[in-house]
Amino acid sequence: MTYRCTQTFQQVSKTTTHLEQCEYPSNRVLEWASGDRNAIAQWDYGVTDDGVAYHKVYRQTQLLFSENTEQAEWGEWYWATDDQDGLSYQSGPDVDVRGAFAKNGKLANSDDKNYRAISTNWPVFAFSRDLGSVKTSAGTLFSIGLAQDSAIQYSGKPEGTTVMPSLWKSYFSTATAAFFHHDYAAAAALSKDLDDRISKDSIDAAGQDYLTITSLTVRQVFAAVQLTGTPEDPYIFMKEISSNGNMNTVDVIFPAHPIFLYTNPELLKLILKPIYEIQENGKYPNTYAMHDIGTHYPNATGHPKGDDEKMPLEECGNMVIMALAYAQKAKDNDYLSQHYPILNKWTTYLVEDSIYPANQISTDDFAGSLA
Repeated sequence: MTYRCTQTFQQVSKTTTHLEQCEYPSNRVLEWASGDRNAIAQWDYGVTDDGVAYHKVYRQTQLLFSENTEQAEWGEWYWATDDQDGLSYQSGPDVDVRGAFAKNGKLANSDDKNYRAISTNWPVFAFSRDLGSVKTSAGTLFSIGLAQDSAIQYSGKPEGTTVMPSLWKSYFSTATAAFFHHDYAAAAALSKDLDDRISKDSIDAAGQDYLTITSLTVRQVFAAVQLTGTPEDPYIFMKEISSNGNMNTVDVIFPAHPIFLYTNPELLKLILKPIYEIQENGKYPNTYAMHDIGTHYPNATGHPKGDDEKMPLEECGNMVIMALAYAQKAKDNDYLSQHYPILNKWTTYLVEDSIYPANQISTDDFAGSLA
């Protein structure tokens, strides 16, 4: 959605035989806003109509569709919790804010308005929750999210390069309206249901060791994708993580595609959609399947000169296999008819070039050329 959110529920317990008075501090630093520590940042504090207190931090000069050391240089970060009795907040230099809590057991309810470089007196954004007398245990919920109105720069449509909005923009007018903080119980329940299903199916299929693999890979796959577009024209884009940041890399989608088929085949269709569009709209000159749709996230601007990494045999095979896998799982034969011309072209390439392959690499590109 490119309203990327996560939640943490912090809990404290009574550890002695008497009642404990507990104040719980939590703070975050401005490094979220930019990978450039000399960039000027800005911030604000507010409370939503439904009682969510938040710190908002962002790069003062937004650099749309750019990253620095794998960090987005555009968008707004939100750090939030419930606006309840016992809450205090403060922003300011790290030593001042943390020192205030250490001295007073609470924060000053003040907002530092001296906007500055991230590394200048290192601003932090803190909440403190007085949990009162804890008889057994008590907890408080925190949420963090990155809101980006515009998500991806995309060149696959016939009209040329377009800006793909975050999908949440079709449902909410503002980022604060899109807060999912109060959905914690539902989100936790759905997550547990998915975990339980994956655990059971993995153990039934191949045992505990297999579950260890699947439980980790599910998280890695979904951490790398985002939903964009509109309800009528949705897309999924994937960043190739832990490498060079290519977008919708075919030989990265291929090992990930079983989890899309397992959870919802429509996800596979949406992540393959821009790969087909770019090539079917005549924006890729080679006769084989392209390797990726953009050199670095979030710019899905294709390879109009055909100068992407050359993995023609692997990517042609991957695309043909995934097309059939989706069509069978979704019972969508029209999908194969829709893409038949280009699937036929890729299949012809495989027939003609597989026996004596040209010089190329595979997904194990670190091992060097195959021929």
